[in-house]
Amino acid sequence: MIKTFIYIKIKILAIGLFLLSTTVTKAQEAIVSSHLYKIQSKIINEEREFAIRLPDSYENDDFYVDKKYPVCVVLDADWLFNISGEVINHMSRGSIEQIPEMIVVGIYNTNRNRDMLPSYSIDTNAITQEINWTENEGSANFIKFITQELLPEIQQKFRTNNCRILIGHSFSGLF
Repeated sequence: MIKTFIYIKIKILAIGLFLLSTTVTKAQEAIVSSHLYKIQSKIINEEREFAIRLPDSYENDDFYVDKKYPVCVVLDADWLFNISGEVINHMSRGSIEQIPEMIVVGIYNTNRNRDMLPSYSIDTNAITQEINWTENEGSANFIKFITQELLPEIQQKFRTNNCRILIGHSFSGLF
């Protein structure tokens, strides 16, 4: 009886590990499906890394060779790029397509305070007065970098339409 119970536990553990390994393999596939690029910005005076994730149909089918895709720009790509890409991919698949397939662009951070916070505050609250707003003058430049350098680069290299989406959270949600 005890041997049978132990044998059943080992079988359950083996099945659980097998299922876990297939889940991990699927998660690794998501990372492989993106490509890392760099762009030298004159506006923010630095080299920025960004990742691109193309929709499944982008290169897989001759039917889609002329199709143009919306662009979803993900700020804080360090944290949000993979999960955003997976959610977009999931929602654009299947018989009930909830959103169109899109090209996902993830911008990696170098200085979140400079890039994401507003340049000034009209709030006279003591807490907001403690923030060094002069460091944050880069937020205006960061939006210029996105609109005048990054998006034109994406549009030149990939088949995009005019639809743009911006995703962020915390500071990048404030941006």
